[in-house]
Amino acid sequence: METDGAGSTLMRPPVPAKYRSDQYNHQSSATIVIAPAPRLSASMNAKAARLGSTGPVRYVIADSPPRVAKGKVLAEDIQPEMLDMLKARNEGRGIANIKTILGELWDPKLPPASCDLILLVDVYHELEYPVEMLLSIKSALRKDGRLLLIEYKGEDPDVHIRPLHKTTVSQLNKELGANGFKLVYDGEFLPLQHFLLYEKKD
Repeated sequence: METDGAGSTLMRPPVPAKYRSDQYNHQSSATIVIAPAPRLSASMNAKAARLGSTGPVRYVIADSPPRVAKGKVLAEDIQPEMLDMLKARNEGRGIANIKTILGELWDPKLPPASCDLILLVDVYHELEYPVEMLLSIKSALRKDGRLLLIEYKGEDPDVHIRPLHKTTVSQLNKELGANGFKLVYDGEFLPLQHFLLYEKKD
């Protein structure tokens, strides 16, 4: 597990050797460990949404699970069968504060002004309708809400996955900026991915 020196961690394990090529498989399993990251904190009652929620990435709160026990998570995906699997898994574990939402390719169906944080992990570059999605995301964020993008580093040739699955900070800033967002934190503490936190411009 990596740390930024201030006790904050959020990482995906190194890509296994068998995936470090053009045959990189997005179905490989991974774990992201989340502790209090720089400029990213949540109150006990915060509401967060993850778009593309039922992918292979698993999240673990590393410090103290009761910190967010009263919060809510909106888990969005466009595949109903995957949402059914997530519901069954949560029920089996007694998790009651995760609500699943069936979205569309152009609309995640998040309620207006409902989220303190919206998280996209290796999802933004896959969006077929990025402008429409960013408009919906902007509407779903509360006044001080934030959008967190985690994307593979397009600037780094040592990140050995297909170029179409990587993005650069300049590219993301240009696209997000044109759609009403501003970058407020660029975390470079992950070995393979960007950690980019955006807020609404207005």
